[in-house]
Amino acid sequence: MTRREITLEVAEYLDSDDSRASSVPREEAREVLHRFLECAYERVAKAPQHLDGEDLSAILRDHLPRHFRRREPLAQQVSDTLESYLDDLETRHTVVHSFELRQALAMNASAFLSAVEIGSADPASVAPSEQIVGRGSKVGRNDPCPCGSGKKFKKCCGRG
Repeated sequence: MTRREITLEVAEYLDSDDSRASSVPREEAREVLHRFLECAYERVAKAPQHLDGEDLSAILRDHLPRHFRRREPLAQQVSDTLESYLDDLETRHTVVHSFELRQALAMNASAFLSAVEIGSADPASVAPSEQIVGRGSKVGRNDPCPCGSGKKFKKCCGRG
């Protein structure tokens, strides 16, 4: 889904009665929902009405925290915004896994907030992986095998 389509989906929600009834300020709801929809469409590759509980759990635990800076206050609005969005989604579409989605949201909201609080999913906090460099001398095929078997390397671990 393109950014334009995500923007239209967000606008459709913001124009709904469910959005107006929500306690989340409009601009904050817009930003939260935009980040959520990016995760749904780009990471899980599903439209929100086709998500199931496992998909939403993965979004909340693994994908969505990466869209928030460490201790970003906006993260506090995610649960309420998604709850309201699910209400709206059910009025516009048939959501087969509605019950699962609500349970996944309730069960993973605190894990999401914890990840944002400690910054464990913040891309800036993830250390780059170190490249492993072999420091030993190269073993020739006719040399004794380094495993200690007493055989030549080509007859032991060097068999390919």
